[in-house]
Amino acid sequence: ASFIVYQVSIHEIKENATENSKKLLNQTKDIIDQKNEELETFVYELSLNPDIKQLMYRKSNTDKNIPYDNYKKRNSIKQYQHANTLFQNFYIYFNQIDTIVSPESVYVRTNDFFKNHTYAALNYNDWKREFNQSYLSRHYFPSSKVMINNKPESIITYVQSIPFNSTKNQQANIVVMIQEGAITTLLNRISSQYDGSAIVFDEEGKIIVSDNIDI
Repeated sequence: ASFIVYQVSIHEIKENATENSKKLLNQTKDIIDQKNEELETFVYELSLNPDIKQLMYRKSNTDKNIPYDNYKKRNSIKQYQHANTLFQNFYIYFNQIDTIVSPESVYVRTNDFFKNHTYAALNYNDWKREFNQSYLSRHYFPSSKVMINNKPESIITYVQSIPFNSTKNQQANIVVMIQEGAITTLLNRISSQYDGSAIVFDEEGKIIVSDNIDI
């Protein structure tokens, strides 16, 4: 879950802002909450996909049917890429076979995926452990710089382990890479009116994304 905190002159906004400004603040909160709900629905639908469920419980990469199954799963999830433009960039890491499946390709060597999606603040081992091999539920990683196919992007990363509530035995992680601009464009509607800043925190108080300030 997330919420918006308006950083500059919050008292002045509450007491003196016009009704239109108050409505804009509330509308922006509602839109971000709606996008959060859409994301959770998107991830939940992925988790129910029978092809994904089947691959989750594979024990080995040596099965002769694995290559066919992997590409079948890739084609199966490709349809989700166009469900919502906000969630086009996603992948699923399957823990037991150490494989990443995305709508574009299958990576039996996960380092190959990392080379094309390199987080500036993380090395390969940290990325693999924190994003893919840890149990996470509805977890947002703060916006960070990522080189995607040699192009710098600012990315908010959302991770959900499946099966849900499998804290000690997650079989896979669904990872969604969200363009920061999709959120800061909404925040800018507020901050531009007051020459201030707007921030999205997670429920633990960690800054996920901000507008007009450096995290």
